[in-house]
Amino acid sequence: MRGIGQAARRTLPARQRRPSGRAQASARGVAGLNRRLCYALRPNSLRSERLDSDAGRDPGEKCGLGGGEADIADISTLGFIGLGAMGGPMCRNLMQRAGLPAIVHDTDLEARARCVLQGSVATDDPGRVARECNTVFLSLPGAAEVRRICLGEDGLLEHARPGDAVVDCSTVPLALTRELAAAFAEKGAGYVDAPVAGTVQSVADRKIGIMVGADEPTFARLAPLLGCMAETVQHCGASGSGTVTKLLLNMVLAQSVTALAEALLLGRRAGVDGARLFEAFRNGCDSFALRQHGMTALLPGCFPEGRFPTRYMLKDLDYAMELKETLGMTLGGMDATHGLLERAAAAGLGDAYWPSLIEVIDGGKECK
Repeated sequence: MRGIGQAARRTLPARQRRPSGRAQASARGVAGLNRRLCYALRPNSLRSERLDSDAGRDPGEKCGLGGGEADIADISTLGFIGLGAMGGPMCRNLMQRAGLPAIVHDTDLEARARCVLQGSVATDDPGRVARECNTVFLSLPGAAEVRRICLGEDGLLEHARPGDAVVDCSTVPLALTRELAAAFAEKGAGYVDAPVAGTVQSVADRKIGIMVGADEPTFARLAPLLGCMAETVQHCGASGSGTVTKLLLNMVLAQSVTALAEALLLGRRAGVDGARLFEAFRNGCDSFALRQHGMTALLPGCFPEGRFPTRYMLKDLDYAMELKETLGMTLGGMDATHGLLERAAAAGLGDAYWPSLIEVIDGGKECK
């Protein structure tokens, strides 16, 4: 990996300084067109900006947060590891809007092929991504995969050099975030926690939010690239703050959907039409949980596989439970919701869309 900004200008072997073929042509195109990425920072400690409207914009022209500018001509190649339901669309949006070549890796050949169609170079060797890219994005299922890619043999840490950046959009435990940040810092590189809030559909439409834990200069450098993938990029604070924010966001979301499921079952049992009940909620206590999970899943009883599954939400709440226990806190609502998700997974709903937990609440699904 090569450094960002000034760090990227130090002397490196010719094979790294001069990407060949399509990558070199793309880099020349970026410099020739003088494409720029935009970002904005507010003077207060919590920074969050919504992206400028895309109306009338060439999709590949620019991306980022409105306000200032950051030249990308000195960044030659991006890396992206993890091209699944979230990572794949994120990678494609990043490539299209940043106008930069990318080297991508995933164990799924079809996922790699979809990104190759948009101009990336695919590899079955994650070590190549580490060796040839200065800024590497991760979007992986969980802690085990992130640990292996970062700390394993021929991994990102082994090849890290001063000025490099690893931007982890996965959801992982806070302890792992801190461990990796310290390990990369020892080599003069950065590990940035930047987990994502959104759905499979919203990531394709670039309607997601990214919560970033990093120091201010690092956030300022990376915000333009993150803005290529997200509608909102929020600086949550120092390293680890993005991870904590994401874990608590999912904690609140899971408890909210549990409350909606209980209300729906209780209302129906009392003779109230579910659609009218949720419409009243929409007028009186509207929320993302109601619109995204209540109206579209709980109400029709539709929990397809392929959407964010129960086992993924349980994993995220496992991480939140670990945080709670580390801090010596007792949180009854979190405990109850975590237990409900455990029962749902044990009842065979691990791969079903996670609001399927209503079936356990209703007594229709239990582990025998």
